[in-house]
Amino acid sequence: MKKLETKELEKVNEINKEFISLKTSVADAEIQKHVALHKISSLQSEFKELEAELVKKYGDNVTINLETGEIKENVEDK
Repeated sequence: MKKLETKELEKVNEINKEFISLKTSVADAEIQKHVALHKISSLQSEFKELEAELVKKYGDNVTINLETGEIKENVEDK
């Protein structure tokens, strides 16, 4: 039975090991991406609900400074 030379076998295994490692890294990154996208979607929904509550309480013609919490009435240009 024919066999690869020792150096050939080592090289093939080295390349295969690196390939598997990189595939795993890509899969992990995709999982992290999926989790992040899900969190973004949840935050968008939460923000939308809070925004609706704030509009109900303060009206829809205001600007809120997110650093200070200050609420200013928007002035319409004529």
